[in-house]
Amino acid sequence: MSNGSQIKNLSDALQWAKDSSDGREVPYRDDHGKCAIDYLRDSIVEAVIKNHPNATREEILEGMDAMGF
Repeated sequence: MSNGSQIKNLSDALQWAKDSSDGREVPYRDDHGKCAIDYLRDSIVEAVIKNHPNATREEILEGMDAMGF
């Protein structure tokens, strides 16, 4: 999976990160300016919203930042 736009879930994001890893310290960014961790975070946000429909993306991202992720 070389195209980041094909990422639909957590396992896709992890596979994309593995495939696009070439040892660089600066994360690879796709055509949309996102790196693998961005897709991973998006996937987590989507999963949380499915379980907690009243949660907002901003609240979830703030919580993730507070946890260091």
